[in-house]
This record gives sequence, C-alpha cells and structure tokens, in this order.
Amino acid sequence: IWDVGGRLVGFFDLQGRTDSAIARSEAHAAWLGGTRGRLAELQERVNAIALYPRAGRTRRARVVLDSLRAELEHPLSLFIPIGEALLYRELGDGAALEAKVPEARQLYDEFGLTALDWIMFYLGGEALRMQGNCEAAVPLYEQAARGMQPGMVGVTDVSLGGSPLLGLGMCYGVLGRQGEAAAAFDEALKRVPADARTRYQLALLFQDMGRSEEALAHLRGVAHVWRNADPSHALAAEARARLADWEGRN
Repeated sequence: IWDVGGRLVGFFDLQGRTDSAIARSEAHAAWLGGTRGRLAELQERVNAIALYPRAGRTRRARVVLDSLRAELEHPLSLFIPIGEALLYRELGDGAALEAKVPEARQLYDEFGLTALDWIMFYLGGEALRMQGNCEAAVPLYEQAARGMQPGMVGVTDVSLGGSPLLGLGMCYGVLGRQGEAAAAFDEALKRVPADARTRYQLALLFQDMGRSEEALAHLRGVAHVWRNADPSHALAAEARARLADWEGRN
C-alpha cells in the first residue's frame, strides 16, 4: 500500500493532474503518519512540496514548510532544507537552490543515506543550469545519473520535477551537443515512457535539428499524455499552444 500511494501521486503528476496529485499525497501522508510513523509521513510531505507551485499554490508550499519549521526538532528538522531546496528548484531560483544544497545534504549525512547522494548532485546540476552554467552542470548530472535509482514513478520523481537525464539532455542541447542530448532524453524515456516533460524537450530538440516530422510526432504524444491536465498546468498549456502552431504550419 505504501508503494501504491506513491505511485498514484506520480501517476496523477505525470498526467498534469496536479490538484489530484496533491490530494492523494496529503491523504497518503496522513495514512503513513498513522501506520508507518512520523518519519515516513515527513518524507511524503516534504517530497510533495514541489506539487504546490506546480499547481499555482506556492503560498501553500511555504505554509507547509513554516508549519514543519515550527513543530520539528533536530534531527527531524533536517527535512526542512530538503523541502526548501525542492521548492527553489520548482520555482527556477537557481541561486537560492545552489545556496541551499549544502544545508539540504545534512539530512543524508545525519541518517547515512548515501544511496540518495545522487539527488544532491542532481539538485546541484539544476542550480547551475538555471543560472546558465551548463558546462559546470553536466558533470553533476552525469554523476547523478550514474547513481540514480531505477524504476518506479513515485514521490521521488514528483519532487524532483524531472531526472538527471532530463537536465543532462537540456544542457547538452544548450552546449550544441545535440546527438548526446537526444540520447539522454531517450534514456530518460526508457525509464519513464509517459514523462511528457522529457518528451516535450525532445520535441523541441528535434525541431531545432530540422527533424520536424519527428518533433511533431513527439509533441502530439505530449499533448496526449497531458490531455486531462489541470488548467493551471503551465507547461501543458504551453505545449498545446505550440502544437497548434506547428500543426498550423503543416
């Protein structure tokens, strides 16, 4: 049941149904608190922080973090910088994210969660990419990709808003390494075939490469995955508008 709850959150998020993902996550956190204990509940609540700004509810994310800050003592208070880092990543604030990553890492050091070090490399890469420094971001993404957990679409995918492979592909594209960018996106889609965020970036890349028919096919796939997305889902709205534009040219 624990895994199923996380997978349902990820399922709704992939479809762009962020409000449903939030409702499921909040219910799942309450269930975890009653059956698995406080630590499991905190993991769910913090991992889902990025959902709120994704749904246009950034203020709610800050309220959740302020509430946790008021009630938690060390070492559980170490979850708060993780939530703040995930929030900054979702808001695209690379400078704030870069400053927060060392503090966020303290949680993993305290609990010996070395298997999750890849998340810190990923967030470090995101911070640098957002500040326009893809040259420095690429090694961090590559290190994160090597340590990334395979498999399920759940709260980890939701909270990160992507994957090291997605970030790596985006940076390769910026650096003019288009073949490597396409390979990174393909690898990401092997992991999560329904990830419209990655497929959207692949469509944009193919368009830049002059592979218009492939770009259009991928963009149609994006629109299909996000066909029931919430009206507040900005990226889904952008993709639909771009699809209308591209189809209008053909």
